[in-house]
Amino acid sequence: MSGGGLHVRILGSDALARKFNAAAGKAQQAADAGAYNVGLVILRKAVRNAPKKWGVLRGSGHVTHPQGGSCTVGFGGPAAAYAWVQHERMDFKHTEGGPKYLERAVNEVRPRAGDIFLRIAKSVLLDGKPPPPFSGAPSDPFSGATKALGRQGKARAKKAKRAR
Repeated sequence: MSGGGLHVRILGSDALARKFNAAAGKAQQAADAGAYNVGLVILRKAVRNAPKKWGVLRGSGHVTHPQGGSCTVGFGGPAAAYAWVQHERMDFKHTEGGPKYLERAVNEVRPRAGDIFLRIAKSVLLDGKPPPPFSGAPSDPFSGATKALGRQGKARAKKAKRAR
Protein backbone atom coordinates (compact mmCIF):
# COMPACT_ATOMS: atom_id res chain seq x y z
CA MET A 1 0.00 0.00 0.00
CA SER A 2 1.89 2.96 -1.14
CA GLY A 3 0.36 6.41 -0.63
CA GLY A 4 -3.25 5.52 -1.65
CA GLY A 5 -4.91 4.66 1.66
CA LEU A 6 -7.77 2.25 2.06
CA HIS A 7 -10.90 2.52 -0.09
CA VAL A 8 -14.07 0.74 0.99
CA ARG A 9 -17.20 0.52 -1.09
CA ILE A 10 -20.40 -0.73 0.51
CA LEU A 11 -22.68 -2.41 -1.98
CA GLY A 12 -26.22 -1.09 -1.73
CA SER A 13 -25.25 2.12 0.08
CA ASP A 14 -27.31 4.24 -2.34
CA ALA A 15 -30.39 2.13 -1.64
CA LEU A 16 -29.73 2.35 2.10
CA ALA A 17 -29.41 6.14 1.88
CA ARG A 18 -32.72 6.32 -0.01
CA LYS A 19 -34.40 4.22 2.70
CA PHE A 20 -33.00 6.45 5.45
CA ASN A 21 -34.23 9.55 3.61
CA ALA A 22 -37.67 8.00 3.12
CA ALA A 23 -37.83 7.06 6.82
CA ALA A 24 -36.84 10.60 7.81
CA GLY A 25 -39.59 11.99 5.58
CA LYS A 26 -42.15 9.63 7.10
CA ALA A 27 -40.96 10.53 10.60
CA GLN A 28 -41.50 14.22 9.80
CA GLN A 29 -44.98 13.46 8.42
CA ALA A 30 -45.77 11.50 11.59
CA ALA A 31 -44.56 14.34 13.83
CA ASP A 32 -46.56 16.93 11.86
CA ALA A 33 -49.69 14.77 11.86
CA GLY A 34 -49.32 14.11 15.60
CA ALA A 35 -48.94 17.81 16.37
CA TYR A 36 -51.94 18.71 14.22
CA ASN A 37 -54.15 16.06 15.83
CA VAL A 38 -53.18 17.22 19.33
CA GLY A 39 -53.98 20.76 18.18
CA LEU A 40 -57.42 19.66 16.98
CA VAL A 41 -58.21 18.03 20.32
CA ILE A 42 -57.11 21.18 22.17
CA LEU A 43 -59.16 23.38 19.83
CA ARG A 44 -62.33 21.32 20.32
CA LYS A 45 -62.03 21.62 24.10
CA ALA A 46 -61.07 25.32 23.98
CA VAL A 47 -64.06 26.18 21.78
CA ARG A 48 -66.40 24.51 24.30
CA ASN A 49 -64.65 26.37 27.15
CA ALA A 50 -64.75 29.80 25.46
CA PRO A 51 -67.36 32.37 26.45
CA LYS A 52 -70.28 32.55 24.08
CA LYS A 53 -72.51 35.49 23.42
CA TRP A 54 -72.84 35.52 19.64
CA GLY A 55 -70.27 32.82 18.86
CA VAL A 56 -67.70 35.11 17.25
CA LEU A 57 -64.96 34.19 19.72
CA ARG A 58 -65.68 30.47 19.46
CA GLY A 59 -65.79 30.70 15.67
CA SER A 60 -62.37 32.34 15.52
CA GLY A 61 -60.55 29.27 16.86
CA HIS A 62 -57.92 27.90 14.50
CA VAL A 63 -55.00 25.47 14.23
CA THR A 64 -52.04 26.35 12.01
CA HIS A 65 -50.72 23.74 9.64
CA PRO A 66 -47.81 21.94 11.29
CA GLN A 67 -44.19 22.60 10.52
CA GLY A 68 -41.33 20.80 12.19
CA GLY A 69 -43.65 18.78 14.42
CA SER A 70 -45.45 21.75 15.95
CA CYS A 71 -48.49 23.90 15.31
CA THR A 72 -50.32 26.77 16.96
CA VAL A 73 -53.82 26.77 18.40
CA GLY A 74 -55.37 30.19 18.84
CA PHE A 75 -58.29 32.56 18.64
CA GLY A 76 -58.46 35.88 16.83
CA GLY A 77 -59.76 37.18 13.54
CA PRO A 78 -62.85 39.29 14.21
CA ALA A 79 -62.53 38.36 17.91
CA ALA A 80 -58.91 39.52 18.20
CA ALA A 81 -59.82 42.71 20.06
CA TYR A 82 -61.32 40.86 22.99
CA ALA A 83 -60.07 37.23 22.79
CA TRP A 84 -57.17 37.87 25.18
CA VAL A 85 -59.29 39.97 27.55
CA GLN A 86 -61.94 37.24 27.71
CA HIS A 87 -59.21 34.68 28.35
CA GLU A 88 -57.51 36.57 31.16
CA ARG A 89 -60.27 38.42 33.04
CA MET A 90 -61.41 36.22 35.91
CA ASP A 91 -63.99 38.78 37.09
CA PHE A 92 -66.20 38.58 33.98
CA LYS A 93 -69.45 36.66 34.45
CA HIS A 94 -70.52 34.38 31.60
CA THR A 95 -73.66 32.31 31.13
CA GLU A 96 -71.72 29.91 28.89
CA GLY A 97 -67.96 29.28 28.90
CA GLY A 98 -65.46 31.32 30.84
CA PRO A 99 -61.92 32.59 31.31
CA LYS A 100 -58.74 30.62 30.66
CA TYR A 101 -60.59 28.69 27.94
CA LEU A 102 -57.44 27.86 25.96
CA GLU A 103 -55.20 27.27 28.98
CA ARG A 104 -57.72 24.86 30.52
CA ALA A 105 -57.95 22.95 27.23
CA VAL A 106 -54.15 22.61 27.01
CA ASN A 107 -53.98 21.36 30.60
CA GLU A 108 -56.75 18.81 29.95
CA VAL A 109 -55.10 17.43 26.80
CA ARG A 110 -51.47 17.50 28.01
CA PRO A 111 -51.60 14.06 29.73
CA ARG A 112 -52.94 12.45 26.52
CA ALA A 113 -50.76 14.31 23.99
CA GLY A 114 -47.99 11.71 24.07
CA ASP A 115 -50.48 8.90 23.41
CA ILE A 116 -51.91 10.77 20.42
CA PHE A 117 -48.41 11.35 19.01
CA LEU A 118 -47.48 7.70 19.59
CA ARG A 119 -50.63 6.37 17.91
CA ILE A 120 -50.06 8.55 14.83
CA ALA A 121 -46.32 7.74 14.63
CA LYS A 122 -46.98 4.01 14.95
CA SER A 123 -49.61 4.18 12.24
CA VAL A 124 -47.30 6.01 9.84
CA LEU A 125 -43.93 4.41 10.62
CA LEU A 126 -44.76 0.83 11.58
CA ASP A 127 -48.07 0.12 9.86
CA GLY A 128 -47.15 2.08 6.73
CA LYS A 129 -50.42 4.03 6.70
CA PRO A 130 -50.38 7.56 5.37
CA PRO A 131 -50.70 10.30 7.98
CA PRO A 132 -54.16 11.72 8.56
CA PRO A 133 -54.97 14.69 6.36
CA PHE A 134 -54.28 18.12 7.74
CA SER A 135 -57.84 19.31 7.75
CA GLY A 136 -60.62 19.59 10.23
CA ALA A 137 -60.08 23.08 11.59
CA PRO A 138 -59.62 26.48 10.03
CA SER A 139 -55.99 27.52 9.73
CA ASP A 140 -57.00 31.16 9.33
CA PRO A 141 -59.16 32.91 11.96
CA PHE A 142 -60.68 35.08 9.22
CA SER A 143 -61.98 32.14 7.17
CA GLY A 144 -65.24 30.26 7.04
CA ALA A 145 -68.14 30.89 9.36
CA THR A 146 -66.04 33.15 11.57
CA LYS A 147 -66.21 36.00 9.08
CA ALA A 148 -70.01 35.81 8.84
CA LEU A 149 -70.34 35.51 12.62
CA GLY A 150 -68.13 38.58 13.01
CA ARG A 151 -70.37 40.63 10.73
CA GLN A 152 -73.50 39.39 12.52
CA GLY A 153 -72.01 40.15 15.94
CA LYS A 154 -71.03 43.67 14.91
CA ALA A 155 -74.50 44.27 13.47
CA ARG A 156 -76.13 43.07 16.71
CA ALA A 157 -73.84 45.26 18.79
CA LYS A 158 -74.71 48.34 16.69
CA LYS A 159 -78.41 47.54 16.93
CA ALA A 160 -78.20 47.08 20.71
CA LYS A 161 -76.28 50.35 21.03
CA ARG A 162 -78.92 52.23 19.01
CA ALA A 163 -81.72 50.71 21.12
CA ARG A 164 -80.23 52.17 24.31
